[in-house]
Amino acid sequence: MTTGRKNDDQKPDYSLLPPAVLHDVVLAFGEGNAKYGRTNYLHVADGENRYYAAALRHLEAWRMGEHIDPDSGEPHLSRAIASVMILEHRRLTGGERPVQAAVRSGRTVCRHGVFNDVPCIECVQLKELEDEILDSARKDMEDSQ
Repeated sequence: MTTGRKNDDQKPDYSLLPPAVLHDVVLAFGEGNAKYGRTNYLHVADGENRYYAAALRHLEAWRMGEHIDPDSGEPHLSRAIASVMILEHRRLTGGERPVQAAVRSGRTVCRHGVFNDVPCIECVQLKELEDEILDSARKDMEDSQ
């Protein structure tokens, strides 16, 4: 029997995320989806301050010994994690969501699903490598003529 091979050493290992926590965070996003819409969190006015405040409220409630949010019946820490994820997503994307919107607006879209006016460092390095290869090919073509 031959041994299979998978070249995924350099890819993120999502199995490192604790499944129970991930499940509760997904429930938090699901509740937000049901209440406000799938990506409403991207369009909330003053979202950075409001989601920061929400994260701190959940953390403080947990610190004071209240583990379950009485409004949702779900863990405060999962709600805090969801708020922090929203903050980071808004930071990475400029508060926008669909990659299609970025493409339509002519903004940079990287292969990681992150888009902004400045691509991620891995994509910058990839672009630099592509440019080097193209420059080398152009030079080779000019030299051969």
